[in-house]
Amino acid sequence: MRKHLLVPALLLLPCVGLHAQEGAQTVENAQKFIALTLPDNRYVPGDLFHVLDEAKKVGGAAIRGTGRITDANALARCRSRILFDMSAVTMEGWPSGRPSQSKMYYLPDTFPDAYPKWGTNKEGFSWGDVKEVKAEGTDVILLFKGGLAHSRIYLGAETLASRVAYAIEFLRTSCDAAAGTGF
Repeated sequence: MRKHLLVPALLLLPCVGLHAQEGAQTVENAQKFIALTLPDNRYVPGDLFHVLDEAKKVGGAAIRGTGRITDANALARCRSRILFDMSAVTMEGWPSGRPSQSKMYYLPDTFPDAYPKWGTNKEGFSWGDVKEVKAEGTDVILLFKGGLAHSRIYLGAETLASRVAYAIEFLRTSCDAAAGTGF
């Protein structure tokens, strides 16, 4: 009688293993979560905050509005591309007299024609290049390697901000090239 119970139980084992992997915390699942969660949320790149601070020193510039994340997808393990639209952002009193921008940009780079050193990043970025991530109320604050200021993702809910920050922190630590050193 025990032989009859053992065979059906053994047949279920592969299914249990597959189901457990689906909900596991992996780099691939964290990227999938980000891809499902970020689109249609607002975003302001940190470098834009830095440019605004510099422009204020020169003379009264102001930036109105936020960008909108239009797409987020994984390109490879630890590498993603997040596209955002800055067409709703206006720059008032900009020192160069430039009108508002209406282009699509890739996170974390922004406004490539504001300063020549910035360019779009169609190849994506490595999650290991995130230096810092934290949830702050309903927002997620990020600092990218080489960034001049913190970027901000506006999610509108504290629980969602906590989940997104946790997923990005998981990606950051999982993809950190120096993590293998033990520090």
